[in-house]
Amino acid sequence: MLLLITTFERNSLWLNEISLWKDTAMKSSSKARAYNGLGYAYLMNNKIDDAIKQYLKAISIDHDNIESHYNLGIAYKDKGLLDEAISQWNTVIQIQPDYKDAYHNIGTAYIHKEQYHKAIEYLHKAKNLKPDSLIHHNLGVAYEKIGLIDNAITEYMSA
Repeated sequence: MLLLITTFERNSLWLNEISLWKDTAMKSSSKARAYNGLGYAYLMNNKIDDAIKQYLKAISIDHDNIESHYNLGIAYKDKGLLDEAISQWNTVIQIQPDYKDAYHNIGTAYIHKEQYHKAIEYLHKAKNLKPDSLIHHNLGVAYEKIGLIDNAITEYMSA
């Protein structure tokens, strides 16, 4: 009977990712990965403020944790805090200079900030690392916004 109760209690932790990662963080409070996982679970459930708190905990444990910095940038972006998001993604690039998605996200953030020349700079860096259709599309948008229609068409055609 005791085994059945223990099994039932343990299985209840697996009901959702938040409860699973909360348990993991509680049992592994010195591991950044646990807080990053909990942050991601919160982010996927649109609990942005809770996600930010968890990512900050992960970073306090492991300052060079690329995944936590990257995900914190996404959470900040989701809150409309583009400067904070850009700062986190720049940290990712300082730690790992070939992290294409960080360049892409910075470029996209600059499009939203209507800083198209900066957007183009970062999107080109992303494209040079590994081009994909979304990067080409976003480059097209940035070029179009500054009136470089031929460049925009070239990027749209490559998308």
